[in-house]
Amino acid sequence: MKKILLGLAFTSAFGANAQITNNLQAEYLLDGNIEDSHNSNDLTSPGGFLTYGSNRLDQSNSSYDFNGSSELISPVDLSAMQEKSISLWFITDQPGGLIGHDGVSGNAPILYIGSDEKLKGKFWDGSQGSVSSSNTILTDSVWHHVVITAGPSGQRAYLDNQLVGTTNVAPVFNANFVLDNTTIGYVIASSWPARPNNEYFSGSIDDVRIYDTIISPSIVNELYNTPVWQSPYDLDTLYVNKNATGANNGSSWADAYTDARDAFINTTPNSEIWIAQGVYKRNSSDRNTVFGWIKDSVRVFGGFVGNETDRNQRDWNANPTVFTGDIGVANDSSDNVYTVFVGGIGGLNYQLIDGIKITGGNSSEDSYPNVNTVGGGITLDSDVNLTEIKNVEFYNNYAKQGAAISVYGFSGDDCKIILENVVAHNNRGKSSAFGHFRASNQAGIEVEMKNCLIHDNEAIGTNEDFGTVLILGSNANINNVMDASITNCTFANNTYNTGNLSKGMIRIFNQTNAPSTLNFTNNISYGNNIIEITSNNRNNVSQPFPTIDLNNNILENGIDFTASVENSTLTSDPLFNTGYTLQVGSPAIDAGTQVGIIPSIVDLAGNNRVFGTEIDLGPFEYGASAGPTSIAEETENQIIVYPNPTNGVVHFKTEEQISSVEVYNLQGQLVEQFMAVSSINISHLIAGVYLVNYTTESGSKLTQQLIKR
Repeated sequence: MKKILLGLAFTSAFGANAQITNNLQAEYLLDGNIEDSHNSNDLTSPGGFLTYGSNRLDQSNSSYDFNGSSELISPVDLSAMQEKSISLWFITDQPGGLIGHDGVSGNAPILYIGSDEKLKGKFWDGSQGSVSSSNTILTDSVWHHVVITAGPSGQRAYLDNQLVGTTNVAPVFNANFVLDNTTIGYVIASSWPARPNNEYFSGSIDDVRIYDTIISPSIVNELYNTPVWQSPYDLDTLYVNKNATGANNGSSWADAYTDARDAFINTTPNSEIWIAQGVYKRNSSDRNTVFGWIKDSVRVFGGFVGNETDRNQRDWNANPTVFTGDIGVANDSSDNVYTVFVGGIGGLNYQLIDGIKITGGNSSEDSYPNVNTVGGGITLDSDVNLTEIKNVEFYNNYAKQGAAISVYGFSGDDCKIILENVVAHNNRGKSSAFGHFRASNQAGIEVEMKNCLIHDNEAIGTNEDFGTVLILGSNANINNVMDASITNCTFANNTYNTGNLSKGMIRIFNQTNAPSTLNFTNNISYGNNIIEITSNNRNNVSQPFPTIDLNNNILENGIDFTASVENSTLTSDPLFNTGYTLQVGSPAIDAGTQVGIIPSIVDLAGNNRVFGTEIDLGPFEYGASAGPTSIAEETENQIIVYPNPTNGVVHFKTEEQISSVEVYNLQGQLVEQFMAVSSINISHLIAGVYLVNYTTESGSKLTQQLIKR
């Protein structure tokens, strides 16, 4: 599973910048000035205010600070060319306007943070409304990236590299296709959804780019992942390779640190740590030693060979980076560390752990709550606002609560945990063999799981220990809100010690009237031989969340409460292959829904999501083809196809003329053929999935999947 698909996929720093400057109309880096660094469309400040602050890399004088009452900046009128894209970064703690303009019928916002603290807006298309359907709260004083694109086929909104909404209604510019009187930091949003009380922006905006084209998802990804559009060579990256023989200072692969702890100690805010394959453990006999850091916005990546120049060249399955707690006698867990990872510590905004394996944690003490009883693999406190754990495997960890991962609100701060493409197996725990998430100390926890596989873990609790696999709970305070979203995950063949008091594979509890929620969509829970989701405690007292939505799931043994919403629940055998992929004829195929969720672009195996008439249940998409696996496929033969899915007309963008287009159904039959075109119309074809072969005038060929609605 080579993680290239979402990547920048460029061969050099120059190649990267060339892609994100294509069709660039104006670029405002706001590095101590309001000049257009690409063309000559310089900004103006009507009030004469010019205040600069730090950007998301903590570089001073590198973003524009708005006071929320009178400051705005404005570019000259920009030709729209019937297509437009806007990219910018922002940070704020309150609703307000990001960017707006004069519409055909008067002033109109383009992007703003609504009174509900969520992303709103669109290019004027004849009515008020919003492209974005994101539920992410954006007044969290964390930097966010937003992109909006518009053209004849409609509009798209992206938030933090995720597609969060689409429309098929074209924008309406004036008669000359000009974006009039654009204002950054201020909008007029009368009669628009969730109009902010203050339409001025309070906070910082940085790196505003305006394009006269519809930029592709790969460019959105590049803008998001390359801080302030620098070359990866210019970023603060530390290297770790246990086999390196150089200066041991982390400055390059040749001079990489040989001990990961040195990189964690010496890292700086907003930096990356690249770790080559190998087994890493603390050089100590003290079971309390852990891997962690105290700097903000640290991103840890594993899966490297040790010669890569781009993190998207790594392959974490072929080149496993393993963090183990086995510091003593090999394979004797009694002297293992209590917890392998603690991650960031101390009032931080963000951290990312991606592409590593965590094993051998043994939180074996019984005096709960105690840091040595929870989170054998990783223990997180709520003093980090947002933690992302992606492409991580947990195995052979033990804890009384949360054998693989534990998040307990000791610090009393709200936090969010994102688990994506996570695999957990062969972990053992008394109270929760996989994960334990508990909102406490008057703080809330938001948990988001997507494309995860939780299998063959063992809950060994006895009468005094509530054995289960996953606990999502809210302690006795109305502010201890647990918001959990679990999408396209599989929980399978997890087992329980005979005689324990477990009531279910997943346990939810709400000890007071906190407005906690569970959204459980497109999941498979099978082979666990117990109620799949329970709200009962050991004394059979039900403590359900006020809001529980269950949509399109296989729940073999059902639930023991009444859900707020329950749609399309199956109990049938999902027909797993080895590895929990789906066999032909599985009832999980095309049984999901995309309503109310934002599906991943790829599944757990790296294959394209949504193959067939609908998304499948669980983390694997049956029959889907792999995403791009080479740089050449992304750069040399790139063809942007939009819209996809389509109701009929499909447009193509490519640097090279397309000489022919062939459309095949899934039976391999040629159903349409077009010559020398930049768009096709397949409105007459029946709804379904088609394979489209493109041939360019130089003879290059490319095949892509196209969905006809």
